[in-house]
Amino acid sequence: MSLSAVNQVLKRRTPWQIQKAVVFALVMRELKTRFGGHWTGVFWMFAEPIAELMMFLWMNTAIRGRISRDGYDFIIFLLAGATGFRMFRALWGRLSHAAAANRGLFGFKQVKPMDAFVARTLLYVAMEVAIFLMTALLLARMGYGPLIPRDILAFMGVLILFVLQGLSLGIMFAVLLDLAPRLDLVTSVLTMPLMVISGVIFQLHDLPPAVIQWLLYNPLLHLVEMSRLAYLPTYRPLQGANIYYPMMWVIVTTTLALMLYRWRHRQLIAS
Repeated sequence: MSLSAVNQVLKRRTPWQIQKAVVFALVMRELKTRFGGHWTGVFWMFAEPIAELMMFLWMNTAIRGRISRDGYDFIIFLLAGATGFRMFRALWGRLSHAAAANRGLFGFKQVKPMDAFVARTLLYVAMEVAIFLMTALLLARMGYGPLIPRDILAFMGVLILFVLQGLSLGIMFAVLLDLAPRLDLVTSVLTMPLMVISGVIFQLHDLPPAVIQWLLYNPLLHLVEMSRLAYLPTYRPLQGANIYYPMMWVIVTTTLALMLYRWRHRQLIAS
């Protein structure tokens, strides 16, 4: 074997190296698309969730006339519940269009739809974590607390379940939208009702027990309650809320998402 041939073999990248390079390139492409190379994009990324929190705080104080409960500030109550839900919402909505947005790149044999899903997941999870940290630091500076979750590991575990749930639904809808594009209306229509029935905006403890029993079929409500339990020292979750029910949902939806992707991944490339 000649020296040049040996050098070519040594320079040949492994599949893992190719995968990392593809995902990194897609992340950089998404960053450029998301912010447009202008500082106003970064500013709005942090301003939007803070404005959303303030709007929810105003809604609660206008209706209930108080901003604290059980020894913690109500805005921290909102932050603890909204952080994971925002991750879920961002992944569900953004991943639904990831394959269509990157379809022009699938002509390269190294780029697959799953790479686009992974790239968007990494980007938007990193963005939401940065938003959470900046928002928490700002609120702590203003005198609100607590800044650090009571059980950091439990809080991180709940956020991971939010991410997996958003990832699985995003992949499922990416496949389904390729079959029926009108389903795109579902994500936009359901966002606000899901926030309400998941207890993100309003505390649901005062509802009749019969209504709460129906709402507990929603796995996002369980995750919101578990995130607040992990964050707030004195928080009392809804009776019946637990971590095992949403874990079951994550396993089922992830399995269905992978099955749908396996069934239609060639069509996602060729469409």
